[in-house]
Amino acid sequence: MTERESLIYFLEKLVAIPTASCDEREKEDGNQKLLGFISETLAPLGFSLTFIGDDPKWQNLLAIRGDSKYLLSGHTDTVPCNLDKWESNPYQLTLKEDKAFGLGACDMKAFLAVMLTLAKHTNFDLALLFTAQEETSMQGAIECQKALKEKFDFKLIIIGEPTENTLVTSHKGWMYGKLDIEGKSAHSSNPSLGVNAIEQGVQALELLIKLKDNLSLRDPQNPPTLNLGQIIGGDCANRVCSHLSLIFDVRPTEKIGVKEVLKELHTIEKRLLEHKIKAHFSYPYPFIEPMATRISKEDRALLEKLTLKKSESVNYCTEGSLLQDLGPCVILGPGSIAQAHQENEFVSLKSLEDHFKLIKEFLSLKLAGGSN
Repeated sequence: MTERESLIYFLEKLVAIPTASCDEREKEDGNQKLLGFISETLAPLGFSLTFIGDDPKWQNLLAIRGDSKYLLSGHTDTVPCNLDKWESNPYQLTLKEDKAFGLGACDMKAFLAVMLTLAKHTNFDLALLFTAQEETSMQGAIECQKALKEKFDFKLIIIGEPTENTLVTSHKGWMYGKLDIEGKSAHSSNPSLGVNAIEQGVQALELLIKLKDNLSLRDPQNPPTLNLGQIIGGDCANRVCSHLSLIFDVRPTEKIGVKEVLKELHTIEKRLLEHKIKAHFSYPYPFIEPMATRISKEDRALLEKLTLKKSESVNYCTEGSLLQDLGPCVILGPGSIAQAHQENEFVSLKSLEDHFKLIKEFLSLKLAGGSN
């Protein structure tokens, strides 16, 4: 089997195994079956396997062969699938012209296929990490951060999120927020007997929008963002709304980080309470700090030479914010982020092959060993 055939073979096998993660646990697929396939592939190739995490539905896998100081890392989960909007079976890899279609084909099972193909077609010392729940809580990366922090100090960690084979050396963080406002229900024929949470929510929205605008002014070159994503409230037209939830996210930066944003949100909550509005902020997921890599000048120069592009900073968030405790992290993967989380998701086969070649060449220059 050629390297190209292996890339397609592994991508086909990985796409065929559902691994969706979401906020509703009963609807999640888990990744046990996928990790089983990966384990069966890597064990005969000389890898020692360590499972990380206590959740039987979602685990992480560290696979090591030899003594590599370079770690390749990819998440195993995908977003959920809307079958009605797919033109092909999302769990069956479909090749059309230069594109490979399938759920997770781009984000990010293409990189997992690269990892497995490197394991099969080289005798490099390799360190490979397969994580869980990146698309929701990033719990997998959090578990790996805690379990491996005192045991490993990698020279470089390459996380294969889709970057169109462009080196990414920094990105924003992530905060998921929820503002709950408690009113009082009443019959709509006499709304004065109640407290309308929707009306009170207007004041909250004004304050959040003002914060959004202010954040963007504080660092025009790399502005943190606040997005109002969802409003949940009320149950019928003839009843005063007694509860409202505003769901939002914030993308903090190195200059304006999580602590400063939290201080601003606390001020908003305090102002609402002063106006007799029963408001409370909560944060269902852990805060993710921005990533700013400590990559060596030598490794940066080599990767920029191999990719034929200058390194970039991006707005989205990755597990690099957490895994950077194990070593300098960069984001570098096949496919385009524009394809992530989309119906009819695909990865270009050329992008996939080009990525394999550049990672192989990078490691061949850094590690002892060669091709089988």
